Amino acid sequence: MDRLRGTGGALSRHRGHAHALRAALQRPSPGARRLPPFSRMPARAIRSVHVQHTRPRARSDDSPGTRRSRVIEQHPARAFDGTCTAPAARSDRMRDIVLAHVSPAAPVRVLDLGCGTGSLLFRLAEALPAATLIGVDVSPANVHAAQQQQAAGTPAARVRFEMADYLTYRAEPFDVIVTDGVLHVIAAETGVLVRKLANDLRAGGLLMCNMPFDCRYNRTFSLIRRALRRVQSPWVDRRILQVGRLLHGRDMDENGLRERVAYMYMPPARMMDERLARHFASAGLERMAEYPTPNTSLSQLRHRVTVFVRRDA
Repeated sequence: MDRLRGTGGALSRHRGHAHALRAALQRPSPGARRLPPFSRMPARAIRSVHVQHTRPRARSDDSPGTRRSRVIEQHPARAFDGTCTAPAARSDRMRDIVLAHVSPAAPVRVLDLGCGTGSLLFRLAEALPAATLIGVDVSPANVHAAQQQQAAGTPAARVRFEMADYLTYRAEPFDVIVTDGVLHVIAAETGVLVRKLANDLRAGGLLMCNMPFDCRYNRTFSLIRRALRRVQSPWVDRRILQVGRLLHGRDMDENGLRERVAYMYMPPARMMDERLARHFASAGLERMAEYPTPNTSLSQLRHRVTVFVRRDA
């Protein structure tokens, strides 16, 4: 792994286009914020990893299509019709992590996968004045809200929002893909999703994903969310909202609390663990850094930001 803020940001072992791209992406920025040290991930024996399975183990007669349909049955691929606005502090932190790797002067193409109402993308547009940025979200309400904010002043030539299912989304390869709290709820077979992420990156490009990681706390809350989904009803919605008001009424407005009720019924389809890391590695995505994510709620899954670089083909 390279040091995140070191002067040797380029991955010297790669050459040609990938070497030049990494030099541009990973040049330390004078204005980048200081971040807590990240923890390196030593290789562990497979038998020591406790994997939380979100679907039954494949039997010998399971085809890839059959396995994918089981995941979709557990996480229906219907468009989320509400809005989701990320807390400002969380978007600020994701922006700062991007700036630890990407020079503000670099003319990069950035994709925000699951952009919500644009909280992170607008911050990146301000911090990366030479970048072209695209936000993709499956929710029409999210995209509409982001476009309304964009009309208030963000340059339309550099920033674009699109409503799309990422699995069917097509675009030219990106230099950077950021995704905050999304990968664990996308209804797809994990290998298919990871390979698409890799294919959507140029050689030397960066994937920065914030998602739940495998731990006892998250496994417990996954079970709770599955149980809540079995009894989902307006009455349960109201009880969840009441608890949210008690826990976060001072920090979050009513709209923000209501937005998050739906997430209490959404157990993760996958979590960051060694098994998922092997999927990324097999797709040519090399894990290079990690950052902790502050946990602000007892009902929130614990997240971690992992940075991957796409190796040369």
